[in-house]
Amino acid sequence: MPGLSALARRLACLAWLGLLAAPWPAPAPAAALPQLVLDITDLLDHFRRRRTPTGIQRVQIRLSAELMAAPPAGTELRLAAFDPARLGWVRIPEEPCRRLLDLSAAGAEEADPDWAEAVEAMERIRAQAPPLRFLDGAVLCPLGATWGYPDWFRALAEARRGVALRFIPFVHDCVPLLLPETCEDGTAAAYAAWFAGFAAAADGFVCNSEATRRDVLAELAALAPGLALPGRAVRLDADPRPAVPALAPAEIPGLAPGEAYVLTVGTIEPRKDHASLFRAWRSLLRRHGPSAIPRLVCAGRIGWQAEPALALLAGSPELRRHVLLLERVSDSDLARLYRGALFTVYNSLHEGWGLPVTESLAYGKLPLVPRVGALPEAGGEAAAYFAPGSEPELLAALERLILDPAARAAEEAAIPARVRLRGWDAVARDLVASLAAVAAEGAPEARGLPAGGPLWEFARPAATRPDPARAAALLCREGPLWQPPEPWGVRSRPGPARLSLPLPPDAAGAPLRLALDLRAPPEGASLTLRVLAEGAPPIEAEAAFAPGAFEVATLDLPPTRGAAVQVVLETPPGSAGIGVVAALLCRQDDLAARLQFLEGRVFRRGGAPA
Repeated sequence: MPGLSALARRLACLAWLGLLAAPWPAPAPAAALPQLVLDITDLLDHFRRRRTPTGIQRVQIRLSAELMAAPPAGTELRLAAFDPARLGWVRIPEEPCRRLLDLSAAGAEEADPDWAEAVEAMERIRAQAPPLRFLDGAVLCPLGATWGYPDWFRALAEARRGVALRFIPFVHDCVPLLLPETCEDGTAAAYAAWFAGFAAAADGFVCNSEATRRDVLAELAALAPGLALPGRAVRLDADPRPAVPALAPAEIPGLAPGEAYVLTVGTIEPRKDHASLFRAWRSLLRRHGPSAIPRLVCAGRIGWQAEPALALLAGSPELRRHVLLLERVSDSDLARLYRGALFTVYNSLHEGWGLPVTESLAYGKLPLVPRVGALPEAGGEAAAYFAPGSEPELLAALERLILDPAARAAEEAAIPARVRLRGWDAVARDLVASLAAVAAEGAPEARGLPAGGPLWEFARPAATRPDPARAAALLCREGPLWQPPEPWGVRSRPGPARLSLPLPPDAAGAPLRLALDLRAPPEGASLTLRVLAEGAPPIEAEAAFAPGAFEVATLDLPPTRGAAVQVVLETPPGSAGIGVVAALLCRQDDLAARLQFLEGRVFRRGGAPA
């Protein structure tokens, strides 16, 4: 860093590591966005299932609420939900959304009549809302997790027809790529498919930490060396206390008034590694006796693959007496838990940020965390650390904080001088400025991603690493008359479902071979097949399929001047549609591609030729 003093260099390094108490400055203001569309689909779908939010939902709630309260000047702000059936987005009115957010913060019971009514009202709104109209130059920013919607990128491609629409998502972490074994079944594959689409279609990204930004760039470079989308980190160093509803004091079920406890917040799942924490607590009890060790309170729902941690509790009477599980915790109850804790512990294997660390500091409680992922950015100089994955270090740190209250009090007293949290309104302004800066920088013109074709497989991707070719195959389907992909392929809806198959680079001006691997529904199907190519006469054929039959339709096509061949598969109204397993579009003399297609059909059917 030429020209900097030694002190300035040290401060710069500390800032890069996230160890300074003061928040980083927001990017310099850029030109106002014509329209900012916040996709909150997964937040609304989360509220269908449960009232209390987890980490990603908390971020969406606060950012949405702050931006609704103070929309960016000169920008049209819209909340939107993705509608797979209509292959597009609908506008979500702000007032019913605010009511959902307020009620979520006020309680934890899904059976509450006010909550149930608000959720039902939102369902009616989503069903009846008109399509959202994107303005030219708009930015579409999904605030949460859109990898559970396999047709999301198809809808993006449709929305971009005739409109300059920029896609800049908020990326919370790359955990499904880095630690797929810690994820719920199907999540790693869904995220990998999303990441491939993101690499191909995004204009840039925003994220929650420099650690996440580095993870995203590393994963992009693994797909295509040199691919680096513009990205900005929007730190989540926000004080949660102003947003907590002021409710009358209430007891926490299972905790006696004044009882000493240590708090951990997070879903019980492999990534949060409750099992190691429970083993450490068992060791503390055996070493020092139950009278010297406080309760461990776990605030968070029981998630996937929680059995190993829960088995430890079930098999240890001493642990069962000293570990309290609280699954449904409202914002107000969570605030009470933070205020009453001796300190907090967060034994995560990887985090994009780590909201429980920030929340602990906001309430003046010392967080004990592993030095991994973005946790050093969230904790800075105010947190206590141990080596990630080291149970001996975790145990030693817990012993020190529990058995030496004077040392713990000294570290806790230093928190106000070491931490300067900002309001969520400042984080929201930072988000808007970062989105504008990324949009102004622009996406790279050449991405260098592996190309798809001439064989296109339409099955739902199952790989846990991003596959750009599979992502490109999903985009061959155009329009709303397609169902979501299944493990074997994809089924059309009744009516004229369209495929647009790009020509291979070497096929311009050459005769073509088109082959479609088709699957009939259980009741059979009739199909009208049309093939349209620029400069060539249209081709039309009709066929009837026996129930559940697999058939291959093969057509030789004349040379075309276009960049793609349009294939229309039309089934009658009221039918189940036709299944498409794969498609081949190649030169007639490309024997290698034709053999690859044939082998795939033969081997999939157990050796029986098509």
